[in-house]
Amino acid sequence: MSITEILASAQYLVDGKGNKKAVQVDLSVWEEIVATLTDLDDEAQWEESFANSQDVLEMLADEAASLFDSH
Repeated sequence: MSITEILASAQYLVDGKGNKKAVQVDLSVWEEIVATLTDLDDEAQWEESFANSQDVLEMLADEAASLFDSH
């Protein structure tokens, strides 16, 4: 489901003056939103872990290179 479809399916709850106060969506739309946010969070955690492991990756690469250099 695209963002456009999600927005089109939203129903707004308004106060007595007509000001939007809340949004209501079907359960299936909500589940898709949660799944998408979970995927984005997982991807962000992976990118952070990868970025924080550069020193370890460089050390492992150096070790591998030294093994090949000694042969």
